[in-house]
Amino acid sequence: MELVKLIQVKRKTVVARWVRKLKATQSGYRHRPVDELEATTAGHLDAVTVFLERGDNAPLRAFLFDIARMRSQMDFALADTLRACLIGEEVLVSVARPHFKGNLRAFAEAQRLIDRCFDETICLYAECYQELEVAKAREQSAARARAEAEARYLQMMRQSEKLAVLGTLTASLAHEVGTPLNIILGRAEQNLAEIDPDCQRAQNLRIIFEQVERITQLVKRLLDFTRAHKPARQPLDVNEVVRRTMTLLDWRTREGRAVVKLELAEDLPPVLGEGNDLEQVLVNLVMNGLQAMSEGGCLTIRTERAGHDGRGWVIATVQDTGCGIPAEHLAQIFDPFFTTKGRGEGTGLGLAIARNIVQELGGTIAVASTPGEGSSFQVRLPAAERAGTP
Repeated sequence: MELVKLIQVKRKTVVARWVRKLKATQSGYRHRPVDELEATTAGHLDAVTVFLERGDNAPLRAFLFDIARMRSQMDFALADTLRACLIGEEVLVSVARPHFKGNLRAFAEAQRLIDRCFDETICLYAECYQELEVAKAREQSAARARAEAEARYLQMMRQSEKLAVLGTLTASLAHEVGTPLNIILGRAEQNLAEIDPDCQRAQNLRIIFEQVERITQLVKRLLDFTRAHKPARQPLDVNEVVRRTMTLLDWRTREGRAVVKLELAEDLPPVLGEGNDLEQVLVNLVMNGLQAMSEGGCLTIRTERAGHDGRGWVIATVQDTGCGIPAEHLAQIFDPFFTTKGRGEGTGLGLAIARNIVQELGGTIAVASTPGEGSSFQVRLPAAERAGTP
Protein backbone atom coordinates (compact mmCIF):
# COMPACT_ATOMS: atom_id res chain seq x y z
CA MET A 1 0.00 0.00 0.00
CA GLU A 2 1.47 3.31 -1.13
CA LEU A 3 0.35 5.26 1.96
CA VAL A 4 1.98 2.75 4.31
CA LYS A 5 5.28 3.01 2.42
CA LEU A 6 5.07 6.79 2.54
CA ILE A 7 4.54 6.76 6.33
CA GLN A 8 7.51 4.43 6.81
CA VAL A 9 9.75 6.67 4.69
CA LYS A 10 8.54 9.94 6.20
CA ARG A 11 8.24 8.61 9.78
CA LYS A 12 10.85 10.95 11.29
CA THR A 13 9.45 13.94 9.43
CA VAL A 14 5.89 13.27 10.60
CA VAL A 15 7.03 12.77 14.21
CA ALA A 16 9.14 15.95 14.23
CA ARG A 17 6.33 18.11 12.78
CA TRP A 18 3.75 16.56 15.11
CA VAL A 19 5.86 17.28 18.19
CA ARG A 20 6.62 20.86 17.11
CA LYS A 21 2.95 21.62 16.49
CA LEU A 22 1.91 20.10 19.83
CA LYS A 23 4.38 22.25 21.76
CA ALA A 24 3.46 25.34 19.75
CA THR A 25 -0.34 25.10 20.00
CA GLN A 26 -1.27 22.94 23.02
CA SER A 27 -0.55 24.33 26.49
CA GLY A 28 -0.80 20.90 28.08
CA TYR A 29 2.04 19.60 25.93
CA ARG A 30 4.16 22.74 25.89
CA HIS A 31 6.25 21.75 28.89
CA ARG A 32 6.40 18.02 28.24
CA PRO A 33 9.89 16.64 27.40
CA VAL A 34 10.63 16.36 23.67
CA ASP A 35 11.81 12.75 23.94
CA GLU A 36 8.53 11.78 25.64
CA LEU A 37 6.45 13.37 22.87
CA GLU A 38 8.64 11.84 20.17
CA ALA A 39 8.17 8.38 21.72
CA THR A 40 4.38 8.70 22.00
CA THR A 41 3.84 10.16 18.51
CA ALA A 42 6.15 7.56 16.93
CA GLY A 43 4.34 4.76 18.77
CA HIS A 44 1.01 6.15 17.60
CA LEU A 45 2.24 6.30 14.00
CA ASP A 46 3.49 2.70 14.14
CA ALA A 47 0.12 1.48 15.48
CA VAL A 48 -1.66 3.39 12.71
CA THR A 49 0.62 1.73 10.13
CA VAL A 50 -0.33 -1.75 11.43
CA PHE A 51 -4.01 -0.81 11.26
CA LEU A 52 -3.60 0.35 7.64
CA GLU A 53 -1.69 -2.78 6.64
CA ARG A 54 -3.76 -5.45 8.38
CA GLY A 55 -7.01 -3.80 9.44
CA ASP A 56 -6.16 -4.94 13.01
CA ASN A 57 -6.93 -2.31 15.65
CA ALA A 58 -5.66 -4.38 18.62
CA PRO A 59 -2.13 -2.85 18.61
CA LEU A 60 -3.67 0.62 18.22
CA ARG A 61 -6.05 0.00 21.14
CA ALA A 62 -3.25 -1.34 23.36
CA PHE A 63 -1.10 1.70 22.58
CA LEU A 64 -3.96 4.12 23.24
CA PHE A 65 -4.82 2.40 26.53
CA ASP A 66 -1.23 2.96 27.73
CA ILE A 67 -1.39 6.59 26.61
CA ALA A 68 -4.74 7.08 28.36
CA ARG A 69 -3.32 5.66 31.59
CA MET A 70 -0.24 7.89 31.39
CA ARG A 71 -2.18 11.06 30.54
CA SER A 72 -4.77 10.33 33.22
CA GLN A 73 -2.02 10.21 35.83
CA MET A 74 -0.85 13.61 34.54
CA ASP A 75 -4.42 14.98 34.88
CA PHE A 76 -4.82 15.50 31.13
CA ALA A 77 -8.43 15.98 30.08
CA LEU A 78 -9.94 13.76 27.40
CA ALA A 79 -10.22 16.74 25.03
CA ASP A 80 -6.47 17.49 25.35
CA THR A 81 -5.44 14.12 23.95
CA LEU A 82 -8.16 14.10 21.28
CA ARG A 83 -6.88 17.46 20.01
CA ALA A 84 -3.37 15.99 19.89
CA CYS A 85 -4.71 13.15 17.71
CA LEU A 86 -6.35 15.61 15.31
CA ILE A 87 -3.07 17.51 15.03
CA GLY A 88 -1.38 14.23 14.09
CA GLU A 89 -3.98 13.70 11.37
CA GLU A 90 -3.37 17.22 9.99
CA VAL A 91 0.40 16.66 9.95
CA LEU A 92 0.11 13.32 8.16
CA VAL A 93 -2.18 14.81 5.49
CA SER A 94 0.22 17.74 4.99
CA VAL A 95 3.14 15.32 4.48
CA ALA A 96 1.14 13.15 2.07
CA ARG A 97 -0.12 16.04 -0.10
CA PRO A 98 3.20 16.79 -1.93
CA HIS A 99 3.81 13.08 -2.49
CA PHE A 100 0.52 12.68 -4.39
CA LYS A 101 0.83 15.98 -6.28
CA GLY A 102 -0.77 15.64 -9.69
CA ASN A 103 -2.75 12.54 -8.69
CA LEU A 104 -5.87 13.83 -7.01
CA ARG A 105 -7.61 10.46 -6.96
CA ALA A 106 -4.68 8.81 -5.15
CA PHE A 107 -4.46 11.73 -2.69
CA ALA A 108 -8.21 11.55 -2.01
CA GLU A 109 -7.89 7.82 -1.26
CA ALA A 110 -4.90 8.43 1.01
CA GLN A 111 -6.81 11.16 2.85
CA ARG A 112 -9.81 8.84 3.25
CA LEU A 113 -7.58 6.17 4.81
CA ILE A 114 -5.95 8.71 7.13
CA ASP A 115 -9.38 9.98 8.23
CA ARG A 116 -10.48 6.41 8.87
CA CYS A 117 -7.38 5.69 10.99
CA PHE A 118 -7.79 8.76 13.15
CA ASP A 119 -11.56 8.32 13.48
CA GLU A 120 -10.75 4.86 14.84
CA THR A 121 -8.10 6.42 17.08
CA ILE A 122 -10.54 8.91 18.58
CA CYS A 123 -13.22 6.27 19.20
CA LEU A 124 -10.75 3.82 20.75
CA TYR A 125 -9.10 6.46 22.92
CA ALA A 126 -12.47 7.66 24.23
CA GLU A 127 -13.35 4.05 25.15
CA CYS A 128 -10.00 3.52 26.90
CA TYR A 129 -10.32 6.80 28.77
CA GLN A 130 -13.83 5.90 29.92
CA GLU A 131 -12.71 2.45 31.10
CA LEU A 132 -9.92 4.02 33.14
CA GLU A 133 -12.25 6.63 34.65
CA VAL A 134 -14.74 3.94 35.67
CA ALA A 135 -11.93 1.83 37.16
CA LYS A 136 -10.57 4.88 38.98
CA ALA A 137 -14.01 5.70 40.39
CA ARG A 138 -14.42 2.10 41.57
CA GLU A 139 -11.00 2.15 43.20
CA GLN A 140 -11.74 5.46 44.92
CA SER A 141 -15.06 4.09 46.14
CA ALA A 142 -13.36 0.92 47.38
CA ALA A 143 -10.64 3.00 49.05
CA ARG A 144 -13.27 5.12 50.82
CA ALA A 145 -15.09 1.97 51.93
CA ARG A 146 -11.82 0.51 53.24
CA ALA A 147 -11.01 3.74 55.07
CA GLU A 148 -14.50 3.88 56.62
CA ALA A 149 -14.29 0.21 57.63
CA GLU A 150 -10.87 0.80 59.18
CA ALA A 151 -12.17 3.83 61.05
CA ARG A 152 -15.13 1.80 62.38
CA TYR A 153 -12.78 -1.00 63.39
CA LEU A 154 -10.46 1.41 65.21
CA GLN A 155 -13.44 2.97 66.97
CA MET A 156 -14.66 -0.46 68.04
CA MET A 157 -11.18 -1.31 69.30
CA ARG A 158 -11.02 1.91 71.31
CA GLN A 159 -14.45 1.19 72.75
CA SER A 160 -13.39 -2.37 73.59
CA GLU A 161 -10.28 -1.07 75.34
CA LYS A 162 -12.37 1.39 77.32
CA LEU A 163 -14.82 -1.33 78.31
CA ALA A 164 -11.97 -3.60 79.35
CA VAL A 165 -10.64 -0.86 81.62
CA LEU A 166 -14.16 -0.22 82.90
CA GLY A 167 -14.59 -3.92 83.62
CA THR A 168 -11.40 -4.00 85.69
CA LEU A 169 -12.36 -0.84 87.59
CA THR A 170 -15.91 -2.06 88.18
CA ALA A 171 -14.75 -5.43 89.48
CA SER A 172 -12.48 -3.62 91.91
CA LEU A 173 -15.31 -1.24 92.82
CA ALA A 174 -17.70 -4.12 93.46
CA HIS A 175 -15.21 -5.66 95.87
CA GLU A 176 -14.40 -2.39 97.63
CA VAL A 177 -18.02 -1.25 97.91
CA GLY A 178 -19.36 -4.64 98.94
CA THR A 179 -17.70 -4.63 102.37
CA PRO A 180 -18.99 -1.24 103.61
CA LEU A 181 -22.43 -2.00 102.18
CA ASN A 182 -22.58 -5.21 104.18
CA ILE A 183 -21.58 -3.29 107.30
CA ILE A 184 -24.31 -0.70 106.64
CA LEU A 185 -26.90 -3.44 106.16
CA GLY A 186 -25.75 -5.27 109.28
CA ARG A 187 -25.96 -2.19 111.47
CA ALA A 188 -29.33 -1.24 109.99
CA GLU A 189 -30.72 -4.73 110.65
CA GLN A 190 -29.41 -4.61 114.20
CA ASN A 191 -31.06 -1.23 114.83
CA LEU A 192 -34.29 -2.38 113.21
CA ALA A 193 -34.45 -5.41 115.49
CA GLU A 194 -34.16 -3.18 118.56
CA ILE A 195 -36.98 -0.73 117.78
CA ASP A 196 -40.72 -0.67 117.13
CA PRO A 197 -41.17 -1.85 113.50
CA ASP A 198 -43.99 0.67 112.97
CA CYS A 199 -42.12 3.80 114.05
CA GLN A 200 -40.69 6.45 111.70
CA ARG A 201 -37.14 5.36 112.47
CA ALA A 202 -37.93 1.82 111.32
CA GLN A 203 -39.38 3.20 108.11
CA ASN A 204 -36.18 5.21 107.53
CA LEU A 205 -34.10 2.09 108.08
CA ARG A 206 -36.14 0.20 105.51
CA ILE A 207 -35.45 3.03 103.05
CA ILE A 208 -31.74 2.48 103.76
CA PHE A 209 -32.19 -1.21 102.90
CA GLU A 210 -33.85 -0.28 99.60
CA GLN A 211 -31.16 2.22 98.63
CA VAL A 212 -28.32 -0.15 99.51
CA GLU A 213 -30.02 -2.73 97.28
CA ARG A 214 -30.17 -0.08 94.58
CA ILE A 215 -26.42 0.55 94.85
CA THR A 216 -25.84 -3.20 94.66
CA GLN A 217 -27.93 -3.43 91.50
CA LEU A 218 -26.11 -0.47 89.96
CA VAL A 219 -22.72 -2.08 90.52
CA LYS A 220 -24.14 -5.30 89.08
CA ARG A 221 -25.35 -3.41 86.03
CA LEU A 222 -21.90 -1.90 85.52
CA LEU A 223 -20.43 -5.39 85.63
CA ASP A 224 -23.07 -6.64 83.19
CA PHE A 225 -22.31 -3.75 80.86
CA THR A 226 -18.75 -4.99 80.37
CA ARG A 227 -19.55 -8.64 79.71
CA ALA A 228 -22.13 -10.80 78.01
CA HIS A 229 -25.34 -10.75 80.00
CA LYS A 230 -28.82 -12.16 79.52
CA PRO A 231 -31.18 -10.72 82.11
CA ALA A 232 -33.87 -12.80 83.78
CA ARG A 233 -37.15 -11.66 82.24
CA GLN A 234 -40.67 -11.44 83.56
CA PRO A 235 -43.80 -9.52 82.51
CA LEU A 236 -43.54 -5.88 83.58
CA ASP A 237 -46.08 -3.08 83.75
CA VAL A 238 -44.20 -0.12 82.24
CA ASN A 239 -46.57 2.37 83.88
CA GLU A 240 -45.82 0.85 87.26
CA VAL A 241 -42.07 1.08 86.58
CA VAL A 242 -42.54 4.76 85.68
CA ARG A 243 -44.44 5.45 88.91
CA ARG A 244 -41.83 3.58 90.96
CA THR A 245 -39.06 5.57 89.29
CA MET A 246 -40.73 8.89 90.04
CA THR A 247 -41.29 7.87 93.67
CA LEU A 248 -37.60 7.07 93.88
CA LEU A 249 -36.69 10.47 92.39
CA ASP A 250 -39.29 12.41 94.37
CA TRP A 251 -36.58 14.17 96.38
CA ARG A 252 -34.90 15.33 93.16
CA THR A 253 -38.07 16.65 91.54
CA ARG A 254 -39.17 18.46 94.69
CA GLU A 255 -35.89 20.34 95.08
CA GLY A 256 -35.71 21.31 91.39
CA ARG A 257 -37.58 23.94 89.40
CA ALA A 258 -39.01 21.64 86.76
CA VAL A 259 -42.63 20.54 86.58
CA VAL A 260 -43.14 16.80 86.00
CA LYS A 261 -46.11 15.54 83.96
CA LEU A 262 -47.08 11.89 83.60
CA GLU A 263 -49.14 10.95 80.54
CA LEU A 264 -49.57 7.21 80.99
CA ALA A 265 -51.73 5.27 78.57
CA GLU A 266 -54.26 2.85 80.02
CA ASP A 267 -54.37 -0.85 79.21
CA LEU A 268 -50.75 -1.08 78.14
CA PRO A 269 -49.61 -4.63 77.42
CA PRO A 270 -46.76 -5.86 79.61
CA VAL A 271 -43.19 -6.09 78.37
CA LEU A 272 -40.66 -8.76 79.22
CA GLY A 273 -37.77 -7.50 81.27
CA GLU A 274 -36.16 -7.11 84.64
CA GLY A 275 -37.69 -4.43 86.84
CA ASN A 276 -34.50 -2.92 88.20
CA ASP A 277 -32.98 -2.74 84.72
CA LEU A 278 -35.91 -0.87 83.20
CA GLU A 279 -36.03 1.38 86.23
CA GLN A 280 -32.34 2.15 85.69
CA VAL A 281 -33.09 3.24 82.11
CA LEU A 282 -35.82 5.63 83.25
CA VAL A 283 -33.74 6.99 86.13
CA ASN A 284 -30.92 7.85 83.73
CA LEU A 285 -33.26 9.53 81.24
CA VAL A 286 -35.20 11.46 83.88
CA MET A 287 -32.04 12.65 85.64
CA ASN A 288 -30.59 13.85 82.33
CA GLY A 289 -33.81 15.74 81.61
CA LEU A 290 -33.88 17.38 85.03
CA GLN A 291 -30.22 18.38 84.78
CA ALA A 292 -30.93 19.97 81.38
CA MET A 293 -33.58 22.20 83.01
CA SER A 294 -31.65 23.76 85.87
CA GLU A 295 -33.51 27.04 85.27
CA GLY A 296 -36.90 25.34 85.18
CA GLY A 297 -39.09 23.74 82.54
CA CYS A 298 -41.40 20.80 82.00
CA LEU A 299 -40.46 17.12 82.05
CA THR A 300 -43.07 14.88 80.42
CA ILE A 301 -43.05 11.10 80.69
CA ARG A 302 -45.44 9.52 78.23
CA THR A 303 -46.35 5.89 77.59
CA GLU A 304 -48.30 4.55 74.64
CA ARG A 305 -48.95 1.47 72.61
CA ALA A 306 -47.94 1.27 68.95
CA GLY A 307 -47.83 -1.25 66.15
CA HIS A 308 -50.25 -3.27 64.09
CA ASP A 309 -50.67 -6.75 62.57
CA GLY A 310 -49.67 -8.30 65.87
CA ARG A 311 -46.36 -6.42 66.02
CA GLY A 312 -47.05 -4.57 69.25
CA TRP A 313 -44.68 -2.16 70.96
CA VAL A 314 -44.79 -0.25 74.21
CA ILE A 315 -43.24 3.19 73.90
CA ALA A 316 -41.99 5.27 76.81
CA THR A 317 -40.94 8.84 76.00
CA VAL A 318 -39.04 11.16 78.33
CA GLN A 319 -39.24 14.72 77.01
CA ASP A 320 -37.74 17.88 78.50
CA THR A 321 -37.79 21.56 77.60
CA GLY A 322 -34.17 22.11 78.53
CA CYS A 323 -31.07 23.31 76.75
CA GLY A 324 -31.08 20.59 74.07
CA ILE A 325 -28.18 18.69 72.55
CA PRO A 326 -25.96 20.14 69.78
CA ALA A 327 -26.47 18.33 66.45
CA GLU A 328 -22.80 17.35 66.25
CA HIS A 329 -23.12 15.42 69.54
CA LEU A 330 -26.22 13.38 68.70
CA ALA A 331 -24.30 10.61 66.91
CA GLN A 332 -22.12 10.08 70.01
CA ILE A 333 -24.67 10.57 72.76
CA PHE A 334 -24.97 6.82 73.51
CA ASP A 335 -21.21 6.11 73.33
CA PRO A 336 -19.55 4.98 76.58
CA PHE A 337 -17.69 7.82 78.34
CA PHE A 338 -19.11 10.53 76.06
CA THR A 339 -20.46 13.45 78.08
CA THR A 340 -21.16 17.12 77.49
CA LYS A 341 -21.05 17.86 81.21
CA GLY A 342 -18.15 19.52 82.95
CA ARG A 343 -15.24 17.64 84.45
CA GLY A 344 -16.36 15.63 87.48
CA GLU A 345 -20.07 16.12 86.70
CA GLY A 346 -20.72 12.95 84.73
CA THR A 347 -19.13 9.64 83.77
CA GLY A 348 -20.61 9.40 80.28
CA LEU A 349 -21.99 5.94 81.11
CA GLY A 350 -25.66 6.65 81.89
CA LEU A 351 -26.99 6.65 78.33
CA ALA A 352 -24.60 3.91 77.23
CA ILE A 353 -25.93 1.66 79.99
CA ALA A 354 -29.51 2.62 79.11
CA ARG A 355 -29.01 1.65 75.47
CA ASN A 356 -27.33 -1.61 76.48
CA ILE A 357 -30.31 -2.55 78.69
CA VAL A 358 -32.90 -1.63 76.05
CA GLN A 359 -31.10 -3.60 73.34
CA GLU A 360 -30.87 -6.64 75.61
CA LEU A 361 -34.65 -6.45 75.98
CA GLY A 362 -35.10 -6.47 72.19
CA GLY A 363 -35.95 -2.78 71.99
CA THR A 364 -34.53 0.46 70.65
CA ILE A 365 -33.77 3.86 72.09
CA ALA A 366 -33.65 7.04 70.02
CA VAL A 367 -33.13 10.73 70.67
CA ALA A 368 -34.40 13.88 68.99
CA SER A 369 -33.19 17.26 70.14
CA THR A 370 -33.26 20.93 69.22
CA PRO A 371 -30.73 23.22 70.94
CA GLY A 372 -32.55 25.76 73.07
CA GLU A 373 -35.86 23.87 72.94
CA GLY A 374 -35.24 20.50 74.57
CA SER A 375 -34.72 16.80 73.98
CA SER A 376 -36.91 13.73 73.65
CA PHE A 377 -35.75 10.17 74.34
CA GLN A 378 -38.00 7.41 73.06
CA VAL A 379 -37.68 3.82 74.32
CA ARG A 380 -39.48 1.16 72.25
CA LEU A 381 -39.90 -2.28 73.81
CA PRO A 382 -41.67 -5.30 72.29
CA ALA A 383 -44.98 -6.04 73.96
CA ALA A 384 -45.11 -9.37 75.77
CA GLU A 385 -47.58 -10.88 73.30
CA ARG A 386 -45.05 -10.16 70.56
CA ALA A 387 -41.91 -11.01 72.48
CA GLY A 388 -43.31 -14.33 73.77
CA THR A 389 -43.60 -15.64 77.27
CA PRO A 390 -40.64 -15.96 79.60
